Amino acid sequence: MSLLPVELLTDILKQLPGRDPSSLKTVVSFLSANSVARAAALDNALWKHLYQGRYRHNDAQAEEERHARLQGDWRLMYIERFKLDRVALHLVDHIRTHPTDRDAPASSIATYHSAVGIRDALQYETQLPIPRAFRDPEVDDMTEEPVPQALPRRFWTKATLGALARKEAVETWCRLQLDDTGGPGLAGGFEDMLKGLSAFTDVAPSQVTEQLEELTARCRERLRSQDVVIDYRRSGYDLLKLVLAIREFIHDEGFAMGTGREFYHPFNQFPHYFLGPGRRHTIPMSIIYTFCAICRRIGIQAAPTNTPRKVLCHITSPDSRSGNILLDVCSTDPPVVFSSTDLSVMLRESGLPGSFPAETVSPTRLPTLLARVINNIFASMAGLADLDQYDLPRAHTAFRAEYAVTMTFAAVNAGHIHMAPKVADDCPLDTQIVLLNGLVPQIPSENRRERFVADLKAGIAGESRYKILQQPRRRPQDMEEYAFVGRVLSTPGAGKLGCVVVVGWEFDSHGTLKYLILTEHGFQSAYAYATLPEPLTRQTLRSLRKHIAQFDRFFDDVYSPREDGIGSRLIPTTELQQQYPDDLEAGICWSEQQLRIAGDSSAGQHDV
Repeated sequence: MSLLPVELLTDILKQLPGRDPSSLKTVVSFLSANSVARAAALDNALWKHLYQGRYRHNDAQAEEERHARLQGDWRLMYIERFKLDRVALHLVDHIRTHPTDRDAPASSIATYHSAVGIRDALQYETQLPIPRAFRDPEVDDMTEEPVPQALPRRFWTKATLGALARKEAVETWCRLQLDDTGGPGLAGGFEDMLKGLSAFTDVAPSQVTEQLEELTARCRERLRSQDVVIDYRRSGYDLLKLVLAIREFIHDEGFAMGTGREFYHPFNQFPHYFLGPGRRHTIPMSIIYTFCAICRRIGIQAAPTNTPRKVLCHITSPDSRSGNILLDVCSTDPPVVFSSTDLSVMLRESGLPGSFPAETVSPTRLPTLLARVINNIFASMAGLADLDQYDLPRAHTAFRAEYAVTMTFAAVNAGHIHMAPKVADDCPLDTQIVLLNGLVPQIPSENRRERFVADLKAGIAGESRYKILQQPRRRPQDMEEYAFVGRVLSTPGAGKLGCVVVVGWEFDSHGTLKYLILTEHGFQSAYAYATLPEPLTRQTLRSLRKHIAQFDRFFDDVYSPREDGIGSRLIPTTELQQQYPDDLEAGICWSEQQLRIAGDSSAGQHDV
C-alpha cells in the first residue's frame, strides 16, 4: 500500500460508500498507518465525500456557519457533526433505559438539537437489524446479525424524530398564524402549513419535500415533451398554456375529488398520504396544495383563494401586460383571465357577487387558510370509524388523527388555549418536546402558560392508562407463575389481531389480579380470568409487531423453544424489567412448565 502514490490511494478511498458506517472506520484506520496512507486519509475532498454521504439532511443556516467557522475543512466539520450525533444518541439511550427520568434529556434534545440536524444519525438507529424471529423471510435479510436491543432502540429514535418534527410543525403554525401577508410568500407558507400535519404520523417535512420534488421532476419532463416553455424569459412563453398543462398533468397523475368515504378520510390533508400512489382521490384543498407546490418549483406564483364553497387558485402573471388567472384546479372548467386588477371587475369576470371580499378572487391570508384547514380536519373526524377498513401504516391511527386535530387547534389559539391537546399514547416524548418545549413558549401570557401546564399535568394524570411505576412492583410469594409481563393472551375484544400482550399487572381493591394489556387499539385493562394463553408462532409474532404501535417499546426479543409456539414468551425491555423485576424469572418458570406439560402430553399420545 505504501508503494501507491497518495493521489491514487485517495481516489481508491473515495470509492468507499459515504453512507456506510464501515467506510469511516476504514479511513480512520489509514490515519494510524504510514505517512502515505495518512496523507491520503486527510484529503479534504475525501472527507467531503464522507460528510455528504452521511449527512443528507442539513440545517442550511447551521451548515453555512459551520463551513465558514471551520474554513471549509470537511474533516473538522465531520468530527463536529459526529460529536453532536453522539450526544444526541446518548440522550436517546438515556431515555430508553431510564423510564422515570425522561423529561430532562427530552428537553435537552428539543433545546439543543434540530430535527434535521440529527435526523441522519438517528435514522441509522431506526434501521438496526432486529431479531430474526420478527423478520419476514420473503422480504428481510435473514443472515444479517441482529443488534442487541434493536427493537427499543428503533422505537425511541423514531419517537424522538417524530416529536422533534411535531415541535417544528407547532412552531410553524404559530408563526404562520401571525403572518398577515399574502403575495409571493404565501405559497411557501401554505406548503409548510400542511407539511406539519404529516409530522403527526412520524413523516418529516423533508420527506414531503422529496415527494413534491419527484412529482415536479415528472411534470417538468412531461412539459418538455409537449414543447411547453417553462421559463417566462424565453420566447414562446404562454402562462395560460403552461398552467393548463400542469393541471392536466395533475389529473393524469390520479389527483381527483374523492367521493363518499374517500372524501372524509382523516388523512386526506396529510401531504405524504395524498401524494402517495393510489391515494389521490382527495379533497380540493389537497389538490390545490399539490398544484401550488409544483407551480412554485417551476417559477409560477400560484396561491389559493378563499372562495365560498370551493378553493380556487390565483396565478399572478410575470408580465404586467398579461392578465392574472383564476383557475379551478379540481375540474376541467376554462380559467378566468382577468382584464384588470380592479376588484369589482375581477368579481364580475368570475361570475361572483360584487359584495364578495378580495380574497375570493385573490390570494388569501395564511391565517385564513389555516382556519379553513382546521375546519376541514374537524369535518374529517367523521371518518375515524372507517380507518380499520384501510391497510394503513402503523402510525396512521385514529389516535394520531385526533392528536393532530387538537394540536392544530391549540397552536392557532396559543393565546387563548382552553384545553390541552390529546397526545397519542404512542408519542411518549411529545408532552415534553412538543407541548412544553414547543407550544408553551408560544403562549404570550405567563398566567396562561402556568394554567396550561397545570391543566396539562392534570390531564396526563387522569387520562393515561399506562403509568410508569416510580417504585418496582415485586411479586407476592403466592402469585401464580402464569401472570407476568411478556405473556401473550387471547381475550374477548382483542379485535382482528386476536391476541394481546401483558405489559403490567396489579391487584384491585378486592385482591383480584388485573392485567394491563397492550392491544392494536392501545392500552386496556383485563382481569386474569377473562384471558387464555396464546401460542406464539412466527406468524403471530410478526402480526403483533405490525399491528401494535408500541410493541418495539416494550419488548426486546422472544424466547421461542418450539415452532408451534408452546412455551414461548416475549422478553421485556429494560423499561418493563425495572418496573417488574421478578417477572423475567416467573416467565422462565412458566415456559419450563409449559414445555413439561407439552412433553408429557406428547409422550402420552405416543404410548397410546
